[in-house]
Amino acid sequence: MAKAKLSPQQAAGLVAISPFLAFVFWCYRNPGLFSKLWIVVQHNPGFWLLMATGVVVALWRRKSNPQEMMWVEVPVLISTFWLVALATFSYFFFSATDLGKTEAINGKVTKAEYHEEYTTTTTEECGCSTDEDGVETCTSTCDVDTYHPPTWTVSLDGYNGEKGANIHDQSITPEQFENIADAFGNRQFVALAHVNQTSIGDGDMYVTTYKPQSSELIPSSWGHDYVNYVAGSKQTILRQRSGDVVKFQSLLKPHPVVHGGDYGKIEMDRVIDAQAGIPSAWSKVVDRTLDEALVTLGPEKQANILIYVVGTEDRNFRYALDGDWDEKNDIVVIIGTSGFPEVAWVEVLAWTNVEMFKIGLRDDLEQLGTLDDPFAVTGLIIDWVRKPPEEGGFERLAMEFYEFLASDILLPWWAQFIIWFLTLLFSVPMIWALENNKIREFVSRRLNY
Repeated sequence: MAKAKLSPQQAAGLVAISPFLAFVFWCYRNPGLFSKLWIVVQHNPGFWLLMATGVVVALWRRKSNPQEMMWVEVPVLISTFWLVALATFSYFFFSATDLGKTEAINGKVTKAEYHEEYTTTTTEECGCSTDEDGVETCTSTCDVDTYHPPTWTVSLDGYNGEKGANIHDQSITPEQFENIADAFGNRQFVALAHVNQTSIGDGDMYVTTYKPQSSELIPSSWGHDYVNYVAGSKQTILRQRSGDVVKFQSLLKPHPVVHGGDYGKIEMDRVIDAQAGIPSAWSKVVDRTLDEALVTLGPEKQANILIYVVGTEDRNFRYALDGDWDEKNDIVVIIGTSGFPEVAWVEVLAWTNVEMFKIGLRDDLEQLGTLDDPFAVTGLIIDWVRKPPEEGGFERLAMEFYEFLASDILLPWWAQFIIWFLTLLFSVPMIWALENNKIREFVSRRLNY
């Protein structure tokens, strides 16, 4: 039996468009990113210069080698040039500037699944050889076994600003699956049938599901990549006013990230202790209370609540933190103290135009005057976040509000150099593929038919 083999020209073409295919897959895994990245890319003069270069290169190849480069192939070369340039510009804007950020999406664990291992067997051609024309001939068939390893996954609900209400799946360990099943108090066996499965007694699934009446609630957080115009811009008023980072360097802590725990990588520390001497028992109570509140408030308000207790009476610390942290769905309650549990001052950082939210929450916490009762502190915060915007509650600004900053976002020179180098490099195999294919012979045969 003879079958066609991938020609060198086809292979070269695939190499040339591989950056674009990788970029498409990346955008598929991170929906909503491309539209915002395009807004930034189109403001960069280097991108349009590279677009013009693509046209010049295609026309030059047509003029210098008209026997091999047909007019119908010119737009193919231009399109490939543009697509690779778009992919590389978008990737480097996201990765080489502060434009790419990760926000925490809050919700709860809805289910966990354990898929057993199994083996499938397929029949494939073997004993193959390739002749001088590149045609591969196979003389026999053989059975090929494929092993499918076991998997354990957890499903989390929450709000993804690009997709609305959302379910996020991620891998967990066997021990974490057992912990979730114990917390939910149920485990269901599901028999599965797999095409070409040859192994016996495996390949099935066990699932445990959250049931509000009988299961323990497991709050969850997961990271979602997004485009942050404010962080990417180096010229904004927000950046210029954020000021005294050096003065408060010792009090600035890294932004919390989602980390692993008993149920998987779904936990986030919501209390930040910056030389304030917070008791661990107080932090645990606040963490758990906010986690449980964000099961509903997270999806409803697109919010992530953090409490930053800092050991200074200088209210100007808020400007340093404002310049250091800039996640779009954060509600950061900064509490200044000369020593726990005293409240010296309070400031609230949040992306909202509802000024009453920040002012009202600040005043109520300052009037409280002490952190002795963690439930009183969290109760005030949760109540203010939960209120409707018209009553002073939290309403997050959409990223589109800051689109005017897109023109301020610039790529470093080394990224521009790499983009040009990669785009020109990947145009070489495409030019070779187009100039060495058999389109002209095919057209001639059709015309003479």
